[in-house]
Amino acid sequence: MKILAIVTAYNPEPDLLIRSIASYIDGVDTLLIWRNSPVDEKGIASKFADGKIVFCGDCTNAGIPKALNFARRFALENTYSHLLTMDQDSVWEDFKAFLGSATADSAPKGIFGPKINGTAGDPEYLKGMPAGQTYIPYPFILTSGMLISSDILKRAGDWDESFFVDGVDMQFVFQAREHGIESYRTTAGNLVHRLGDTRTKSFLGKKYTVHNYSPDRLHDLYCSHIKILRKYKSAGIMAPLFRRQNYRQRPLRILLGEKDKFRKIAAIIRGIRDGRRAAL
Repeated sequence: MKILAIVTAYNPEPDLLIRSIASYIDGVDTLLIWRNSPVDEKGIASKFADGKIVFCGDCTNAGIPKALNFARRFALENTYSHLLTMDQDSVWEDFKAFLGSATADSAPKGIFGPKINGTAGDPEYLKGMPAGQTYIPYPFILTSGMLISSDILKRAGDWDESFFVDGVDMQFVFQAREHGIESYRTTAGNLVHRLGDTRTKSFLGKKYTVHNYSPDRLHDLYCSHIKILRKYKSAGIMAPLFRRQNYRQRPLRILLGEKDKFRKIAAIIRGIRDGRRAAL
């Protein structure tokens, strides 16, 4: 087994990026750090083994798919058995447990991701699953923590570079599903993953979470997800969740608990419009 990892860095928090890398670097053979902005190369390299980290990217923000396609080609051309894709602010809890589970002989063939923020303990997450289930079929896997074998990389093809940040993970997984490739979460290991500037709020005694995404980010999120729902038949499984989270919960939570609320709602409306108008 020979594992290539990639993390896309854009104005990272230096200490958090180092903690993230430290949580998985012992389990991979090479780590590509794709620079979508300048990073402290000497400071990062000094923390880890010589020769294990390769810096790439020209420090301009090219989004995520371009970096992932570079890593895909690098992995296939240099005979890596697997590609691990990571975000700069995600930290593993027991990466080796996840890796061992996802690469076991008993594992199904497909794209793998971990529990996210302990969600495998959520009864809804395990609803209808047999006791002791290790590999859980899952509609889509986040880019952070995604593990893909070289055989699956060949079959699935490139990431779509018309996306930028949001929807990148869903686009790739549903594209892969069009080629008969399924996606799974394994209950081994856990990834602590930060989504925006997450805060807990309260209204009438009931707690809820807000992510405080910028208006531009909200536009891209809605536009990208609608494009995916239009393009891939298999993405229809996500439609009820999208309607519940993005048409009902998110706008209400923005109005109740976030600043700059009217610009954000306007950005959501533009994102829905642009997603419906986008050429596929």
